[in-house]
Amino acid sequence: GQLWVDDPRFGPLSGRYLHTSFGKGWMYGLAIEDGESPQGAIWKLPFQFDAGIQRLRIGPHDGAVYAVGLSGWQGPGGSKDGCLERVRWTGSKELVLKGARVVHDGVELEFSGDVTGSGARDAARYSAKRWNYQWTRNYGSAHYSVLDPARKGEDEVAVKAVTVTGARVHVALEDMCVVNQLALSFPFGK
Repeated sequence: GQLWVDDPRFGPLSGRYLHTSFGKGWMYGLAIEDGESPQGAIWKLPFQFDAGIQRLRIGPHDGAVYAVGLSGWQGPGGSKDGCLERVRWTGSKELVLKGARVVHDGVELEFSGDVTGSGARDAARYSAKRWNYQWTRNYGSAHYSVLDPARKGEDEVAVKAVTVTGARVHVALEDMCVVNQLALSFPFGK
């Protein structure tokens, strides 16, 4: 399920969508862009729930997000049968990814505060890969190369440069093109 968080007490993720994973017991940040080429971005938030979560609601009394779920036929490894858990903003200054969007030459990331440290500017610490899916009547698809559509697999994408401006990180990628999936990893701050 999804939830639009509109309570400012939820902190940096207020004014954003949250998305759930029944199979993993995870919560994600979600950004959707309408327009000529609709697209979206999703990223895992640093929570592991006790069961596969399905529904989110904002607590009107405290602005926290309450998650409920069950595992049943699927759920995170070692999970409980069900859960009711609360996620709240504690006022922490730790950086949180708030948004991501594709731009003409790469991806722009938006964080909850200014990004500092040389690691954030080091293009070698980022990696990207892309792939397409094969559309069939079957459930799911393997990953297929964008460069060679007959080959199963993913294509590495070179990170050309990284520019940090306050809370925004611009990651310039080589040979941007339309794809089904682009995965960007950025391990700074770990």
